[in-house]
Parts: sequence; C-alpha cells; structure tokens
Amino acid sequence: MGEPVPSMTGEAPLSVADALLAAVLPVRPVEETLGRLAEVWRDRLKVRQVVLGMVDAENGNCLAACADSSNVRNLRGTPLAPGAALGEGLQTALLSIAGDREADRWIPLADSGRVIGGVLLWHQPGVELLPHLPEWTTMTARLLTLMRDYDRRLLHDKLEAMAEFAAGAGHEINNPLGSILIASQRLLKDETNPERRRLLATIGSQALRVRDMIGDAMLFARPPQPQLETFDLAHEVEATIDRFADQLAEKQITLQTGFAPEVPIKADRTQLAVVVSELLRNAIHAVDTEGTIDVSVEQTTRSDRTVGVIAIRDNGKGLSDEERDHLFDPFYSGRQAGRGLGFGLPKAWRIVTNHGGNIRVADNPDAGLTFTVEWPTG
Repeated sequence: MGEPVPSMTGEAPLSVADALLAAVLPVRPVEETLGRLAEVWRDRLKVRQVVLGMVDAENGNCLAACADSSNVRNLRGTPLAPGAALGEGLQTALLSIAGDREADRWIPLADSGRVIGGVLLWHQPGVELLPHLPEWTTMTARLLTLMRDYDRRLLHDKLEAMAEFAAGAGHEINNPLGSILIASQRLLKDETNPERRRLLATIGSQALRVRDMIGDAMLFARPPQPQLETFDLAHEVEATIDRFADQLAEKQITLQTGFAPEVPIKADRTQLAVVVSELLRNAIHAVDTEGTIDVSVEQTTRSDRTVGVIAIRDNGKGLSDEERDHLFDPFYSGRQAGRGLGFGLPKAWRIVTNHGGNIRVADNPDAGLTFTVEWPTG
C-alpha cells in the first residue's frame, strides 16, 4: 500500500503502511507506541524533530512523544487548553511540550471527521518533506484510533473480569467471613483479658476489611447507575468538606477554599460526595502536620462544553512516574504510604468517568499534587 518509504539505514524500502505498522506491532503500551511512531516519522520523513500527540479526551489530556536527533521521549499526560476547540487545544499542549518553540509545520490527525491527534514537525535544513505525507497522516490517524479503541476494549474486559472474580469471591469468602465475625463477637462479649480482647477485636476488624474490599471490587467493576439531579457544585463540595473538620484539626492542616457562585452540574449527589471525600482524604493523608490543602470550584469550557471544575491541591508527597501510571488502578501495591492506598482513588476515577467527566493529577511547582475533576453541567 502506498509508495515505498526510503530507508536511512540501508534496509529495503518500506511502504507507508509497513513502516507505521512495524511501529505498533507487537502491541505495546500506548505511550511506548507513540514513541515508536514518532521515531518512524523522524527517521523516514528525515525531519529534525517530531512531537506526536494523541487526544485522551476522557482525562482532558493528550499523550505525547518527542523524537529528536538524539533520543525518543515518552511524555506524561499534558492538559488540553481549556476553552479551545479540540485541535487547537492539542496544538497548544504539544507546543508547550516542545518548549513553546514555533514548529515548521502543524498537522492535525483526524479519523472519520474527528480529531484524534496531531504532529508538530521541525524540518532538516535543505530537506524536502516526502510527497506522500498525506498518506502518512491518514494512516497514523487510523492507527491512533485503533490504539484508542483497543485500550477501551481492554479496560472493559478487565473490568468485566474483575466483576466476575469479585462476585465469585464474594460468594466463596463472605460465608466463612461471616462465621469468623460471629465467633469473634461472641468470644469478645465474655472475654475479660485485655490482650485477648485486643486480638479478638483485630480479628473482627480484619474480617470486615476483607468483606469491604470484595464489595469495593464489585462496585468498581460494576458501579450502580447514577441517580442524576441538578444542584450547585460548590454547595455540595463545601458540605462534604465540613465532615472532615476533625481530621483537619487533628493534623493542624490549613484549609483554603475558593468557590465560584452558582456552578450547576447534573450528577448523583451521593456519588459526587464519595469523589470529593476520597480526594480530600488522600490529600489529608499525604500532607504533614501543619500542611496546606486548597480546594476550589469554578466553571469553565472544555472542548466546546461547559464543565464544573473541582481542584484539590496539597503540599504533601509527590509521585514517581510508575506510581502516577497506576494511581487509579485498584490493588496496585507500589504506592507509597500515605498516597492513594486502597480503592479510594480508583473509586473516584470510576465515578467521574461513569458520569462522562474526567479526573487528572499534576505535580505542583513547589510540592505536592493537584487533582482536578471536570464534571459535565448537563
């Protein structure tokens, strides 16, 4: 398919399709695949530098890779510019990745009329772009679409597998857990020895913990349908924060808030409270005594739609790249103590995406993290 693409290494020329397919087969993680595609664009089109980006609309980010003369870098999600059309927001994000240097060429990548990604090119002096660049553009856009669809299908299958496992585990494990709980409570009732009472109480609490983990797994994999109603986002966030007054006071945490008036959203009120609670609990655990947490609520436009935005900023511990990649994965065991343990953050991610919103995390310039939730207004 297509004209042969000249080789710079002496191997037989590759067609456009062969060169691009070689970059994505065998199947790799999306970030690594973007890096391979950027490398192919750089080498086969003989350009000086390439920044290749893919829209991650669910998280309001773009995933990107940069290939220059010396190496290939896979880059973490960068927020799309708010208030801009999707293509413009992506272009702005990719330019920021490139250090805001003006590119020689911007090429949007669209499949079936929808923007899926884009490419910034910096030419080699005196080297003309190959004549079949349109074919490269079409093929790359199609590959990005297939990658996105594959990722979504993989996530769906993983969630279904988790739901089946949790249902089976719930049936097989909850019955003996119930027996353990009943027995520990009966023994605790008549026990007078302090040490034995402590051990029995520990047995009961750990049995309850196992039961809750199974329940969380089932809720994560198959959450209940949201009971939607329209209400003011700032009011609900403030009401949820009030429930954490004792925890904030215990660690002498300074809480700063900034709420825009009248930010109507359409959501399940109870599930929204769960999201805010988990994010706030995560921030409280992460900061040291006398730390600071900022919570803000505002309204903005994202990709031609109005959203309510919750931002929770702390000055606690940061994240490694690996921890960031798995931040919303349940059962991931590599998280540091005090940041994102258990099902809290995965549960928040599941609720937000189930409402058609997105959630992302970014490092603060000084210390800590900012979690940003964008919630549809209707």
